[in-house]
Amino acid sequence: MSIFYEGIILKVLYYREDDRIIKIFTRNGIISVVGRSIKKGKRANLIDIGNYIRFNIIKGKKLNILTSVTLIDSFYIIKEKNPFYIFYICEVLSKIQREGQDESNIFEMVLFVFSTIKDNPKLALIFFNIHLLNLEGSLINLEDCFVCKRKLEKDFSFSTNGISHIKCFRGDFITGSTLHILREIYSSDNLNMHIIEDDGSLNKALLISMLFIENFLEHRINSKEYILKGI
Repeated sequence: MSIFYEGIILKVLYYREDDRIIKIFTRNGIISVVGRSIKKGKRANLIDIGNYIRFNIIKGKKLNILTSVTLIDSFYIIKEKNPFYIFYICEVLSKIQREGQDESNIFEMVLFVFSTIKDNPKLALIFFNIHLLNLEGSLINLEDCFVCKRKLEKDFSFSTNGISHIKCFRGDFITGSTLHILREIYSSDNLNMHIIEDDGSLNKALLISMLFIENFLEHRINSKEYILKGI
């Protein structure tokens, strides 16, 4: 029986000489498929990390077999300028998602991020990090000091435990502008381009959101280092 899906390619792994195992994020979680003769076939250019595709499979005894694939969007513009932003999202999803679960909310959020990432990749990535954690049930407290539990008002620091007053915990100093960016993105369903106050604050907010993700996963995200080198 042939089944149709839409999804984003997260990983492409070698399997035999010309075949590939492809991990695809769909509304039903990750689906692993085998693509026959991908290396030499016409579909080779369609099977690329970050591509949004429509595909169908035949379920086999051990592995699903990819029978057809159509490209919906390759997000070519962002891949040309900042490919590691796309790679980062795919790497995080590959570590956080499961097979056989309803992931419609996360899938729609990722499509939104991919559709807007070309306009401001840093802002889009912060949005992805924060809203992914929310959808995974890991709520972030950006209002209260994680040490004294009082409202955050001035002189902030950051650690993997969260945001605090610097007098309560001497972590990495952050400005009020950085905290403002994080709060605005946390409370918004859209990417508000007017929240950006300066590039330094935006870079710091991006770093913090990445560390939130790594702390949640308890795993290092390799693509993060390439993004940080470019800012």
